[in-house]
Amino acid sequence: MINSALAGGPACSVRAVEKLSGVHVDHFVQLDFDGFASMVNALGGVNVCLNEPMADRDAKLDLPAGKQQLDGKNALALARTRHAVGDGSDIGRLGHQQVVMSSIISRARDAGVLTRPDRLFKFLNALTSSITVDEGISSIPKLTGLAKRAKAVPDSKIRFITMPNGAAPSDPNRVVKTADADTIFAAIAKDREVPVE
Repeated sequence: MINSALAGGPACSVRAVEKLSGVHVDHFVQLDFDGFASMVNALGGVNVCLNEPMADRDAKLDLPAGKQQLDGKNALALARTRHAVGDGSDIGRLGHQQVVMSSIISRARDAGVLTRPDRLFKFLNALTSSITVDEGISSIPKLTGLAKRAKAVPDSKIRFITMPNGAAPSDPNRVVKTADADTIFAAIAKDREVPVE
């Protein structure tokens, strides 16, 4: 299970992702739960629209249906909920994690965080105590440079994709990648547009 690699630290996770995907990972950012909430709060919250109310006592989640702005605590609860979505698995909650991440990216762009140095510095400074990064981006100037490169990517080119998967032959409660996943990873490795819907 790829989750178990994190117990060995970020380097183990990077190696596990590289082995699974065949894609070289240039940089990584590891963000803890407090850092995630701080990031959302530093952006002034994020906007989401829920089709139905969501409640999960374990995740400390209790949100109404409809459009709303979430603070860091509620955005984290939405990203972490297992019992309010699907079958309670990691894969079941990916959709809401992707909604929250998409909202964070959208908010960062709308608030000018990536385009205004004063806002970017304040944002990155708020995160530095809660993130672990590789040496290639281990300072505020280096993170700022990465953010500047990220702002050049148009919204239409940012996609969230769940790795195509199927039940593991040895355990139906586990998943393995499918041939479609290999197609996606091959495109990423060659820096090409992902050829799937």
